[in-house]
Amino acid sequence: RATVGYDPQFIILADVGTPIFFTVIPATVAVLLYAALLRFARRPARTFAIIAAVVYVATTIPDLTYIPTAPGATIGQTAILILMHTVAAAVIVGLLIRFARPAR
Repeated sequence: RATVGYDPQFIILADVGTPIFFTVIPATVAVLLYAALLRFARRPARTFAIIAAVVYVATTIPDLTYIPTAPGATIGQTAILILMHTVAAAVIVGLLIRFARPAR
């Protein structure tokens, strides 16, 4: 609040439940997708990284188009939302590629 100047009308970041929900669901889908790629793809890590990059770009589109028009939205809050997407994507993709390796 001190850094961004949070507006309580911005319900997207009103509580921790919404960001948690919208992080856990995509993370679960990412794990399932990577598990399938480990089983069926020739280069699963590379394929997963490409898919993850495309999905990341697609998920930032609403942050840049719809979110700024939401009630109470500010540039700072939108930036925080994009930062949260970036951190979540980097952690999820990084951990999966690093620790879930194909069996040899």
